[in-house]
Amino acid sequence: MPVRLHPIANMPENDPFASFPLDREVIQRLRSSFAALSEGRQELGRLFYEKLFKAAPQLRTMFTTDIDEQAKKLTDSLEAVIKNLESPKNNAAMLGELGRRHVAYGARPEHYEVVVKILIESMAEVIGADADQNTLSEWERALALISQRMIAAGEQT
Repeated sequence: MPVRLHPIANMPENDPFASFPLDREVIQRLRSSFAALSEGRQELGRLFYEKLFKAAPQLRTMFTTDIDEQAKKLTDSLEAVIKNLESPKNNAAMLGELGRRHVAYGARPEHYEVVVKILIESMAEVIGADADQNTLSEWERALALISQRMIAAGEQT
């Protein structure tokens, strides 16, 4: 499934749209599901990278740090996004910087689609029987938005 572009994804970091509030119900569901994921956050990170390198082995060379350390960076980044859901401007700035750094690591726009797919699969596996399709779809939309913001920032470098 291609990553869908959301209007906020291409906004400059100083765009007034960055202050536009997001749906509070969606924010609450994402936060609740992230709380469930947080209990297995290291498992989520390790599972994600295991699946990613199996699906796209060519991406392995982009990661020079220990996978446990990388898994922590991934879940810490997700946690930061979740904490800032009511502050899209803060998220836009953070994700812009992350996107620019990822370009330096060798990330290309086409990599993000597989990352989103594998991260959703990993989340579903870690959550287990409590993973409902509605929440996973909201995560997919959120991750698509995150990806598009990172891609847009990376293309500006």
